[in-house]
Amino acid sequence: MVLTAKLNRDDLKMNGKVSHDRGRLRLDVEVSNLSLTPIEKIRVEPRYNSADLTSHDKSKDCLAYLLPGDKWQTTFWLEPRVSIDETLIGLRLRAQGFREDLDLGIISINKKGRPYAGAGKIPRM
Repeated sequence: MVLTAKLNRDDLKMNGKVSHDRGRLRLDVEVSNLSLTPIEKIRVEPRYNSADLTSHDKSKDCLAYLLPGDKWQTTFWLEPRVSIDETLIGLRLRAQGFREDLDLGIISINKKGRPYAGAGKIPRM
């Protein structure tokens, strides 16, 4: 016997937080199962402008199932390609025909580092 249940918006709760750490953005995600049945095939992925940011380690994270009352935490690292002026960052959660988007806000980063100085002097021949 297979039990199936339709998910409501109140059954899954997703929290996210963005922090700036050593030149990279750290996205911390926590997913909670508030329903009375297990939830299967959960997938979380960060949403961002790929012209401004790149994924440092993984672009999505998957979980086979989440039991009632359990929490699941994962972390994504994003690295800026250039200095960013107001780009939107968010998260997308998918599970069993359920899809939820969470906007984490707008962020700006001034990428620091040594500017390109050229190749130096041309040697004499």
